[in-house]
Amino acid sequence: ERRVKDILVQKYALNEVHSYIWCDGKKYKKLGIEVEDNVRILNIATPENGTIRNSMLPTLLTFVYENKKYADSFGIFEVGRVVDSVDENGLCNERRRLGVVLYDKLISEKELFFKAVTMIRYIASALKHTLVEFKSGELKHKWQHPKNTSEILIEGINVGSLCTLHPQNSSKIDKNAAVVCFEIDMDELAKVGKTNIAFDEPSKFPSSEFDLSVVVPDGKTYGEMEESWKALGFEAIKEVNVIDVYETESEKSITVRFVFSLTDRTITGEEVQACMDQIIANLEKSGFSIKS
Repeated sequence: ERRVKDILVQKYALNEVHSYIWCDGKKYKKLGIEVEDNVRILNIATPENGTIRNSMLPTLLTFVYENKKYADSFGIFEVGRVVDSVDENGLCNERRRLGVVLYDKLISEKELFFKAVTMIRYIASALKHTLVEFKSGELKHKWQHPKNTSEILIEGINVGSLCTLHPQNSSKIDKNAAVVCFEIDMDELAKVGKTNIAFDEPSKFPSSEFDLSVVVPDGKTYGEMEESWKALGFEAIKEVNVIDVYETESEKSITVRFVFSLTDRTITGEEVQACMDQIIANLEKSGFSIKS
């Protein structure tokens, strides 16, 4: 937990905040966020605050709303407690979660979303020495964006979610700013084993890059795209990075950059093209199409 806090503060200049475990009904209402049914505190003096939160993010969003006038760009986080319903014995299922909210008036929502993706990937790499998979999942809260919400999976374990906000909620925070948030269950993250680090000596020969724009049909995920090149096992592929996502009402495409390199010589254009031809063939077999 301390390592995660150090990363967010020292590497990404986020601000740590502290809050109460219950929902503040009045503050939620300003943002159009409903207090969801959950465990309640009996005989509380302020009934609108009597429900225990099941997510860190609505509380953090109220903090962003109250502090947006002080900066055009900032991020906040907290590791706190939530209650995810009750167990079979009627006891609270208490969880410890990391909540992060990013606010920015200077860059687009898409750019801010990828900034959050980079943070999550770095946390997984620093703590567990492994990669992250983002997968479309079922919405758990009405304030989450119906399309731009993803599950965070590490070594196959669902550890949290990443999302932008539903337009009705984001407009109440700031119509001229982007807001992106993610939540990681620290108890689930602790279940993920730490992968041993393997080192590859970097090649002294020049690398070659190839950009490919792929049209993603509804229901398809980036993880399914990855299988199209992972299944081929090309050792010459050293990096694969998403460099752009373009989405309209009728079409979504992802631009991926492949970096090729060999340790004993310079890879040729013909070899790169041969690899890409097989990748494209696999993508098309899996229901994807290539954007010209």
